[in-house]
Parts: sequence; C-alpha cells; structure tokens
Amino acid sequence: FNQVFHNKCDISTESFRILIIDDSKTLTDYYSLILNQAGMIAKAITNPMQLLDEIREFQPDLLLMDIYMPECTGLELAAVLRQEKNYTKIPIIFLSTEEDTNKKLFAISLGGDDFLTKPVSPQHLISAIRSRVKRANVLNYYMVTDSLTGLLNHSSVLKQLEIEIARALQKNLSLSVIMADIDFFKKINDEYGHPAGDKVIKQLANLFLVYLRGQDVVGRYGGEEFILILPGTNVTNAEKICNDLRLQFSQYTFKEREKQFSVTFSSGISFLKHKEEAVHLIKEADDALYLAKQQGRNQVVVFEK
Repeated sequence: FNQVFHNKCDISTESFRILIIDDSKTLTDYYSLILNQAGMIAKAITNPMQLLDEIREFQPDLLLMDIYMPECTGLELAAVLRQEKNYTKIPIIFLSTEEDTNKKLFAISLGGDDFLTKPVSPQHLISAIRSRVKRANVLNYYMVTDSLTGLLNHSSVLKQLEIEIARALQKNLSLSVIMADIDFFKKINDEYGHPAGDKVIKQLANLFLVYLRGQDVVGRYGGEEFILILPGTNVTNAEKICNDLRLQFSQYTFKEREKQFSVTFSSGISFLKHKEEAVHLIKEADDALYLAKQQGRNQVVVFEK
C-alpha cells in the first residue's frame, strides 16, 4: 500500500503536465520555459476557446490560467469546466494583476484552487504548482482507491473497464475480465477474526499487484471479491494466468492465533467478443464465478454461452 501511495504522490517520480492559458504569447513562452526547466511538461495556448480540445488531448495535471482574456475570461472557463464531471478534479491556478481581495475570493469560489498575482517569481510559480498537483494527486488517490488494499475501488475499476473496452474495440485487441472471490471467507472471519480476514484480502491484492503486468487493471469489487482486467489478453492466456495466480495463492501459509491455515479463491472469466458493455462482461464473469463455486471452489471457469 505504501509503495503504491508514494508512487502516486511523490513529486520526484512524476513529470507534471501543465497547460497554460494566457492570451499573451510572450508570457506563455516565459512560463513554459520556467516549468520545462523545472522538469515539468508545459504546453501553452493563447486561444481560450481551444481549452476543452487541448485538455482531452494533453491530459494536464494542472491548468495555469490568466483571468482577463478577450473572447472568454478565465473565470468563465473555470465555471464551464467545473460543470463537466470529467474535469472537476483538475487543479486551476489563476494568474492576474488583480489586487482586490474580494475579486480573488470570487475567482476561487468559481472553482479555482489558487490565485497568483503577476508578476510571479519563477520559484514561487514552481512551488505553487508542485504543491497543488501533489495535493490533487493525494486527494484523487483516496477517491479512487480502496483503503484496505490500495487497489482501485468499485466505481473506479468500472470506469477503467469502460475505457479498456473502448480501447480494445478501437485497436481491435483482445480483452479478458476475471472475477475472483476468496473461498469460505466468512469461515475465516468466524474462526480467526476479522483482522485475519483483512490479512487474507491484502495478501491476495499484493499477489495481483506483483504478478500482473503494468497495463493490467486490478480492483476490489467489494468485500472479498476482486476484478482483474487484462488488455490484449485472449481467454486462453487469461485462464492460464488465473490458474497460476490461484495455485500461488493456495500455497501461501497464514498464521493467526497460533494456528496455520491456507486459503483458496475461485474465478470466472469473460472476454470481449463483439461490442459488449462493461456491465455485460462483468455479469458473464460473475456467472462463471458462480459456476466455479458450485463445482467445488478453488477453480477457474470460463463463461460460455
């Protein structure tokens, strides 16, 4: 968990992507130079009407935005962005020569995260951006991850599955989905206590994180149930991967209350065949998981129509 957290939030491990919006090309060039020299990736636009397209393409970690621009002010842009659910979490730092405190507070109330008064020293600019992006990463981490395991939480992993389905369809790639459920989990809690159950959940989560590839997606679907999304993986390979994981986990020995015990899990697999939606792939994997439980647990079943 700590390793995942620090990888997400440590500023030394990331090149922050900063999108600058200012109608002055001289200033955008100046800010870009400062941020690029600080190890960030800066991109600038002078036409505020291009903002939505640039956000979709560039995927910035933070917006550095002038308040007073022709055509559309920074305040109007911020108000529009905050109405879009996909852009509510992007930090916005306003730039202006404005000295009026009430106007600054009004800007913050429209969705800004900070307000810097021009001229801004290079060090102050770098420090403000780093602190805001780092804070946003921390908040975002806790919003999208499960507190016990550090894996993606239920809603986040569903959103990621939709993204992976769209990518697979666009690039004509395989995609497999695995639902995994710890066997006899209630019995573990009853016999060894809930802390033991938590240890089992965390151990399985760690196994998934260590064993699977960087592009694979793992989430805690709920309770003792997990979902694994394997992009570019056909059903045959997904079944092999799942069986390898199942065997590795079954060989691990847990110790609790001076007793030793081992745990298994069951899995169901579905795969992208045509243009199934996320909910359909999950239902198919869940149906296969139910069959694996019925057939005796500690096994992998592939969904078949």
